[in-house]
Amino acid sequence: MRDAKTQTLTQDAQRIAAVAGSVVLLVVVLLITTSGGAAAPV
Repeated sequence: MRDAKTQTLTQDAQRIAAVAGSVVLLVVVLLITTSGGAAAPV
């Protein structure tokens, strides 16, 4: 039972990390496009 719960938590963490990465990428793209294509500090 404990192993199953740990595995679920790991899957949730991976999902959260993937979503966070996508959000960061979107924000960077938006910053670059709204700044007129200027080089944004990454």
